[in-house]
Amino acid sequence: MQFLKYGLLTLLTLISLGLFANELKYQNRGNYHEGLRSIPVNAKHGIELLNLQIRSNNTEIPEYPKIRFFHPKGYEKVYLNIRDISGLSYYWLDKVKKEWISDSINDFSWPSSEVLKKLENPISLEDIGIVVRLGKEGKNPEEIIAPAMFTPTQEKHNRVYIFNFISRHAAILSLYYIDPRTKKQTILQKKRRVQGKVNFAFELDSKKLGLAIGWHTLGIHGYSTLDNSEIRKLIKFYHGANAMNQPK
Repeated sequence: MQFLKYGLLTLLTLISLGLFANELKYQNRGNYHEGLRSIPVNAKHGIELLNLQIRSNNTEIPEYPKIRFFHPKGYEKVYLNIRDISGLSYYWLDKVKKEWISDSINDFSWPSSEVLKKLENPISLEDIGIVVRLGKEGKNPEEIIAPAMFTPTQEKHNRVYIFNFISRHAAILSLYYIDPRTKKQTILQKKRRVQGKVNFAFELDSKKLGLAIGWHTLGIHGYSTLDNSEIRKLIKFYHGANAMNQPK
């Protein structure tokens, strides 16, 4: 009888854990997909953008995290991807169904109670990467990005852009800025990473570079450690006004 009792308790516990795991699984949650998903191992060489957001100095995950970005005109399609870039989990949010407004500030918020607050290894807003791709979905040699931010924020004047990348079988030689008027390239940082898979971050201070409102480009130059072929990746991003910080 005692054995049966403990057996039933064990079975109920396993069922409960299974239901909890299924609850956190990546799935359709109405107007977006969210949850924990398995990331396929990519053996190919290359550099992937994990995050491009404006520094907000926010850390604690609120009840409803809110992302804000300016949608420049000229690009109808918007592809929002949110993911854990800390390596603590395989948290992922994408396939957002929303009518984005061109040439305007756009917001997106979602409840943290469904997945984020239930993660076994808790993460903060600093661990979450945001990529708002315009025009084309997926990874491309040249990507067009609308920088996003978590709002509200205390950053009212300076705009520091945080880039996070992952390199797979790629040696990164340099990161450079391309002047939109003269096309002159300015080396911002030199690196040399030859490990199989490396995450790295870079911060770009718009005030120090004197960025004007409009489109700007960050370039990455490197080569494959598998076949020594050259790798170049361009991130074209829009630098806007400080209206991003105003309540909406």
